[in-house]
Amino acid sequence: MAKNGKKGVKKSRWSEEERAELRRQHEQKFHATKICIPGRTVSGIDRMLRRLGLVEAVRDAPIWSDADKARLRELKAQGLGGRRIFHAGHFPGRSIDAIQHEIGRLGLADKKASERLRKARRLDGFELKQFYEYLERYSHQKTPEEIAEHWGVHPHTVKRYQDNIGKRTSWRQTIQMPHSREKFERNGKKTTRRNRRRWKAWKKKQFARLDERAKEILEKKPNTPTVECLHCLQTWPRTTEFFYTTTKLLTKTGQHVHYVIRRCRYCGSRAGKKKKKKKV
Repeated sequence: MAKNGKKGVKKSRWSEEERAELRRQHEQKFHATKICIPGRTVSGIDRMLRRLGLVEAVRDAPIWSDADKARLRELKAQGLGGRRIFHAGHFPGRSIDAIQHEIGRLGLADKKASERLRKARRLDGFELKQFYEYLERYSHQKTPEEIAEHWGVHPHTVKRYQDNIGKRTSWRQTIQMPHSREKFERNGKKTTRRNRRRWKAWKKKQFARLDERAKEILEKKPNTPTVECLHCLQTWPRTTEFFYTTTKLLTKTGQHVHYVIRRCRYCGSRAGKKKKKKKV
């Protein structure tokens, strides 16, 4: 079969196996840009979807009104992307491509993301077929990061194609591969120090948040009962927001009684951290 993109060259017909695979991926709610058929372009896949009646051909698409454009700008300002806007049903009757194209025309697209997409490597035709063969052979031997580096694509691209052929490895399998072990040995101590600094900063913020929240509650309701934590000796409001609770079933009455554990949530997470360290 000739390479895609060359004019004047007759391309092969779609086989029954290819059509069956197209139907299977379409049933999994894959968009035309996410469906992968070796040797077939996105345009070819989109045309075949319409020929098979799996996707309705959009004719005479409605013009974007000023109100629609204003609504689109508002949704983008809220941090929503084209895909989320489409699935939320904000613009019935418009395809995801129409929404994304209008986002680009209005200059609302993320420039860095657009630049990455323009520079991204596209696997197509015979090269895509070789890529699938490579995944079939090495998916259980190499991590997605290794495969991505070898082919010059993003690791997420590798995982997406692995999902299409059922060759994606679990996280537990991936960390057992030689590349992951070498990476952990090389960066393990640095990662541990960084995580420890993050944990200390998070605990400091959590204590400040609890303290601010306690003052707010006591200002609104001065009669709120308080309990002293047996570990940090800090006094907090007697609520589940500050203390852990446990439930006990009374066999005689069949009622559940809730008890407050006199260890606040700040000290509870600290104790859990120390307990994990002892286990290791």
